[in-house]
Amino acid sequence: EVNSVLGKVNGYINDTDTISLSYNMTRENSTRLLRPNTTSALSKANDPGSQPAPFVIDFGKELAHTINFNHNLSLKYKHEGGPNFNQPRIESTAFLGVRGGDYNPVVNPFAYNSNEPANPDYIPEVKDWCNNPDNISQCTQGAIRPYNGGYQIGYGQPGNINWQGTSAISTGSNIYHGLVPKNPDYDMTPPNAQNPSANDWTLGNADAEGTLARRIFLINSGVNVKVTHPISEDYGNVFEYGMIYQNLSVFSGLDKGKNGYYKNNIDPNDPNGPGLPYRHYYTDQSSQYPQNLNAPNPLYRNMPQNSHAIGNIIGGFMQANYNILSNVIVGAGTRYDIYTLLDKNGRTHVTSGFSPSATVLYNPIESIGLKVSYAYVTKGALPGDGVLMRDPTVIYQRNLRPAIGQNVEFNVDYNSKYFNVRGAAFYQVINNFINSYGQDTSKNGGGNATAKNMSGNLPETINIYGYEVSGNVQYKNFVGTFSVARSWPTARGHLLADTYALAATTGNVFILKADYNIHKWGLTLTWLSRFVTNMFYEGYSIYYPQYGLMKIHKPGYGVHNVFINWTPTSKKWQGLRISAVFNNILNKQYVSQASVWQASADAPASDMIPKNKRMALPAPGFNARFEVSYQF
Repeated sequence: EVNSVLGKVNGYINDTDTISLSYNMTRENSTRLLRPNTTSALSKANDPGSQPAPFVIDFGKELAHTINFNHNLSLKYKHEGGPNFNQPRIESTAFLGVRGGDYNPVVNPFAYNSNEPANPDYIPEVKDWCNNPDNISQCTQGAIRPYNGGYQIGYGQPGNINWQGTSAISTGSNIYHGLVPKNPDYDMTPPNAQNPSANDWTLGNADAEGTLARRIFLINSGVNVKVTHPISEDYGNVFEYGMIYQNLSVFSGLDKGKNGYYKNNIDPNDPNGPGLPYRHYYTDQSSQYPQNLNAPNPLYRNMPQNSHAIGNIIGGFMQANYNILSNVIVGAGTRYDIYTLLDKNGRTHVTSGFSPSATVLYNPIESIGLKVSYAYVTKGALPGDGVLMRDPTVIYQRNLRPAIGQNVEFNVDYNSKYFNVRGAAFYQVINNFINSYGQDTSKNGGGNATAKNMSGNLPETINIYGYEVSGNVQYKNFVGTFSVARSWPTARGHLLADTYALAATTGNVFILKADYNIHKWGLTLTWLSRFVTNMFYEGYSIYYPQYGLMKIHKPGYGVHNVFINWTPTSKKWQGLRISAVFNNILNKQYVSQASVWQASADAPASDMIPKNKRMALPAPGFNARFEVSYQF
């Protein structure tokens, strides 16, 4: 269920000054999966290289009732300037945006009937793991057999196996004999009605993040001012300057009951009790990551684990453009921004820098435009994903540096009476990129063994190459449009394995569009087709480089949509607009190549493609929307 509200009011103070107030709200109520890019495909429960787990995680079981909302309020002021330099145009906007979501698991994540399924490949995985020279010292002679919905490990030689948990001696064709782990890292069988105590197999323990009730808020507020001085009377050449202040605050909280417990979170040690006490994030107290809201954890160097982060941006800019010749326009400008961040660990980061840019536009003849542009961008540290605010295993790197990006672009435009063509090529380079999600510093020698995941500056330089060609053809009431585009995001010479924070690798994208207008009826008919070519490549993971290149296959697809818009030509119905949208009219089943292929931002890459199957959620099938609007 989705509900939306939109309102806007304009006011005229005098002939040159206007204000406008606008508000919009969207509220969505649904029952869905936690992970928007995950089907019910099964994921391994352990990191690559670590001891295999006897169970797998079925993300399709992680259903939750969710309420997502988005409120936006803005107040704009505009003063129309005059034709002279000392009569500037002034624009200012104050804005407030509040986005949030409630997430409550549908099932009891610590009940025995929420057990994860058994890993059908557990025995061959153990065999491979124990025969790896790096792990052989952790194994000994023994046997493994299916048992009580899971597995049972025994030690000894064939015919004389001492099964753990029972003294029975057994042989048979279903028993594996060979090297087995000396000390299993997981419970070997799931709980049942006779022994209902939660263990490693229970959904809430196997994937604590996915079964934790939460409330997440993102508040975006601020004000900006822009002053534009005309150099020419028509404002074709201008000198501009201005400032901005912006606050970004991220919170993750829960409702507390009258007893002080989080009423929607279940304590695994007392599933039928009052709820989970003052813990940010459930982890087994025997693990290396216990964390209590009221007591800093010494394993994290006494850093508090707050459930919020607050960022601020204070900046100013100035820029100008000028026709140095009748067919040559030069533009240049710069801005300076200061970023402050109070991170979830209570540390303050201050990053800042300049962001200069320059553009040259040349028209050798009236129908052709050539443009070259360069931009140097500095972006400081800001709050990360609200989902991770209460995860004590995710911390921020000390002394964050600002990310630096550079972009060079060349554009060619040709315009004529019947058709237009545009071509563009660009190159981007990014250094010190600040990832929103964790690098696994406990495994890659990152120098911080207290953190499983870390948000910080990536060591790799990111290079992105791309192009776009587009155009349109016009004849009477018909307009045909085409475009083809592609980009190649790379690190260390390899295409990126998709990331949540940076870029997705896709094939060539072709878009074909046809519009036909029947003016006397006020009717517009549109057909839009989008084609993406097949991709198979070895991707480099910026989060988990130690696991090597990942083989990634992204099938191509084609999707077709139809749009119908009717605006009555009668003055009696002026302001009325009726629209109908029919998406994916052939009901094509496909996974968008722009969807990240990992099922979790912080999970190891090869966890995410069991049997080389992408785990992104398929795009919607055929769907339609009907809309009536009236403007007065």
